Amino acid sequence: MINMKIGNRLALARQDRKLSQAEMADLLGITAPTYSRLERNETSIDLEKLTDFAHKLNIPIQDFLPETITQNNTNNQNSQGLVVGNIYNYNYSDKELAQENAFLKEKIQLLEEKNKQKENSFPETFFWQVVELSHENYEQAVELLAQKSLSVLFEFEEILAQKLYELDRKSFAQAIYGNRNISKDDFVYVRCFTVSQGRMYYEKVLNGEIPMLNQTFEPLLSLAEKAYFRKTAAEFPALRTSVSYETGTHQAYWS
Repeated sequence: MINMKIGNRLALARQDRKLSQAEMADLLGITAPTYSRLERNETSIDLEKLTDFAHKLNIPIQDFLPETITQNNTNNQNSQGLVVGNIYNYNYSDKELAQENAFLKEKIQLLEEKNKQKENSFPETFFWQVVELSHENYEQAVELLAQKSLSVLFEFEEILAQKLYELDRKSFAQAIYGNRNISKDDFVYVRCFTVSQGRMYYEKVLNGEIPMLNQTFEPLLSLAEKAYFRKTAAEFPALRTSVSYETGTHQAYWS
């Protein structure tokens, strides 16, 4: 275990998302009392769990750990030790510091790859189940999503942003609008319809096997918000997804 003072960083992340401590604990998959102790810097956490937290918060692990490991220069022998941010361990030589730094970087990379693999398991499967249901029975889809933990609900919002982002292409928009001006909002809703038709249909459109239809499904954008309110009776927090689904943001396909 690594004894570390990361409470201030967790608190900032929580406040940025306008979450209570209980909601933040649910998002991270831990109990509220455990999270409370972490935020007060009263307990410890290992590197694997910290990497998992960073993944769930969509924050680079480097926000918790600096680029390199340095030696504490204090003259107090009882306080000397290896420092990674506010992480303290035993006293190391320069050679050992370099080895430990390389080891931590390698482990962080492995843990991040492990977290990426998780994205293609349950959350992805559940995502498609919900979006397909939403087009057939919107209220049932809201209820199904509301029954899950906040971490799954927030992951749903992240996956939705990614799917819409992948469809944000000038060629698709031109096929829809022709010589008319592209309506940025409308094209978001058109992409929502494509996603709502399920994985097979989505992938065929994305791969150019079938054309994108000029039909809209705007309610998909508020699905997570409605599920959150049904679950908590609170306003949906401002989430920071890894990509934006706004029209024209996928610059590689708009140049």
